[in-house]
Amino acid sequence: MTRRRGRRSPRRSRRPPYPEQATAHATHCWHHIRNIVLKTQSTAQSAHVKEALKEELETFAAYERMTTDFDAVLRADYKELHHGGRYHKGKGKEFAEAMRDAHPKAFMMLFERAEGGRQDLDYDASVPMYVNVLFVIAWLHPRVFSKSHSNTLEDFIYVTHCAMEYVAMMRANAAIDLLIARPWRWLAGNGSKLVNWSPYSMGDQVLERVEELYTRAASDGSVLLNPRTWDTFWKPIADTQPAFAAYLKYTYEEETVMSPDGSTRHLVYQLARRAILEPTDETRMRTRATTIEYLQVQARAGLRKMHDERTVLPSYLTSQDGALCAAKVGRAHADTIGCENTNDRFSESVFGTFDRSLKRNEGCSREAASALAHAARMKSFATGDAVRHRKALDAPSPDASLGYFHELPWQEQHALVEWARLAQRPSRAVDRADNAQYAAYVKAKAKTASQEELKALVTEWAYGMSFFERWQERGVRSVAQLNAGLRSICACRAPACRSGCTANQAKLDWLREQIEMRTRGLQWVEFAARWSSSTDEYVGTVEELTGHLKELIEHERDLRERDELPDVAPPPVVRRKTFKQLGTPTAQAEVLMAAREELTPDELREAAEDERDRLEEAGEIDHVADAQPERPPDFASLLNVHLEVRWPYRVPDQAKKRGYKTHYIWAEGEVVEIADGTTTKRTPQCKTVLAWGAVRIKWPKDSRYDEDESFTWTVLVEDSWRKEKHLGWRFAKPELARRGAAARAAKRARADTS
Repeated sequence: MTRRRGRRSPRRSRRPPYPEQATAHATHCWHHIRNIVLKTQSTAQSAHVKEALKEELETFAAYERMTTDFDAVLRADYKELHHGGRYHKGKGKEFAEAMRDAHPKAFMMLFERAEGGRQDLDYDASVPMYVNVLFVIAWLHPRVFSKSHSNTLEDFIYVTHCAMEYVAMMRANAAIDLLIARPWRWLAGNGSKLVNWSPYSMGDQVLERVEELYTRAASDGSVLLNPRTWDTFWKPIADTQPAFAAYLKYTYEEETVMSPDGSTRHLVYQLARRAILEPTDETRMRTRATTIEYLQVQARAGLRKMHDERTVLPSYLTSQDGALCAAKVGRAHADTIGCENTNDRFSESVFGTFDRSLKRNEGCSREAASALAHAARMKSFATGDAVRHRKALDAPSPDASLGYFHELPWQEQHALVEWARLAQRPSRAVDRADNAQYAAYVKAKAKTASQEELKALVTEWAYGMSFFERWQERGVRSVAQLNAGLRSICACRAPACRSGCTANQAKLDWLREQIEMRTRGLQWVEFAARWSSSTDEYVGTVEELTGHLKELIEHERDLRERDELPDVAPPPVVRRKTFKQLGTPTAQAEVLMAAREELTPDELREAAEDERDRLEEAGEIDHVADAQPERPPDFASLLNVHLEVRWPYRVPDQAKKRGYKTHYIWAEGEVVEIADGTTTKRTPQCKTVLAWGAVRIKWPKDSRYDEDESFTWTVLVEDSWRKEKHLGWRFAKPELARRGAAARAAKRARADTS
């Protein structure tokens, strides 16, 4: 028996029919082509400015980081002023708060994020830099000149943004960005949305159009600042591409940015275009000629790169008879209409995932980051409930690992999500309150810094007045007096004086006072001395300070011979922070530097005198002590002289066991009798004769201590003259005034006689 074999029915193929032949076209990423041109332009501009400022740049030290590299300038602005605050030493929040207070309705732009290595960042970031430059300098000016300011980043921003050359670079880059770079990027990234558009259309429609514009701008950069150029440059493409026309309309007629206080909307790129083409402030108006020069430099650099045979750019240009120009790629254009013009949706997005893996995992190798990127792109980490919630058809495997949140019971998951939803608005309110509190602190700190700077100046003048009066009364006038003064100190040659200080320390104190009489009293700050040094033991010794004082005395003698010594305490030398000159100052910088004087000299002197009175009341300085002569007067001349004697008083103090503490004051009285040392007695009944040096003082009524007028005999010791010790004595203020008036009258009489 034979078996009949039936015919098998043919299998149906599930594969779609393919043509026998397929054509593949290799194109280029037009984002990369665009960035090649832009990077070359910016580099050429920076090199041009560097050559122009070469001599001034050489005066800056390496630590000041001064450069014309535009990339460094924009990253400095990002670190200091970006609202995101990624740089922990930045002042983005403080800047925003200051603008909210000072310019609540103004047109400002947020600074561009400057992380990563985008080649077109020099242009994207230039627009907000140019728009905000006046606000940045106005905000930085009081900060960089405040007391004890030390911030290299802020100094760099201030110096560069005050130079017209840098503002011109910002303006030139901003013009290129809005006119060329941004529309070019949109066309490159949205080729699939355009009508009858292929990757090859970017050559004849865009690159050749830019080439033609740069050819004109290479000899006349003003065409890039001509409003007509801006209105007509992209019009042929916009007339045939509705999507591109809609993009341009949205950019200049609809896209807005909020004012610093969040109450006003500004058409961001419309106003930015106006600031670039038709600025109204003096600072930006002055940059026109320099900006045109820089635009010509960029246009020439862009043309050189477009015609560089080492790149693919010439192959797309008809002027260079390129193999990929419009006349030679008709079939390729027809085959690739609607294709992507860039690598963004393919390799670039993968690279972005790879780059993010490297940054989030410090120390991660490139191989490991590549594996992470591959797993992320392939959704390898989307397991467990995360998969089930996202895709209902894909059930999670029972052994799939879950994150902590997905391991919680569903009731807790629901509660956490509900809590986050309900806590969102209250948390934001707390954040706003915290930000407002921080802003108030920053404002108070800035105001206090300015006040402290002025207070320090006034206080220094108050101390200067004190040292000036000491110089007038007991400043040594010659080297001979200097040597005599040193010999008179601790003349006993004993290891220690009765005051408890060593002879060497007493000499150091005396020398320091004599030097400060001149460096602070006469404001000879150029002769300021160092009192010690950790590296040089000779600095601050008696020998070194003596030599320094001799130089001061010689300088003083020369000024005295020319009659150039002051009659009153001169104002202190204002130690303003200074910056090295870089380029041409902007108009704003000139105005700000001209307005640095806060008080007139007369107002400052009045404030210094008030501060001196306050310091005297606080016991920090003693005007009467400063005016005392070096040597005590002869006892025989003390009759009817007003003196002050350092006298102890009891002041209530419950903290003390006795209920009081001893407090010394300078009590003023008038000498009404002087003991002759042979016959004078305290009272007629006394048998003891008072010693030479005893004086009878009349003390006036003192209501502060509830004391009536009284008389006492007091022995004045020559060694106690001007000393802060028990029964120390000195001239009273009225006596000093009388003696000063007599001295001035005698000086005028001598002048009249001569």
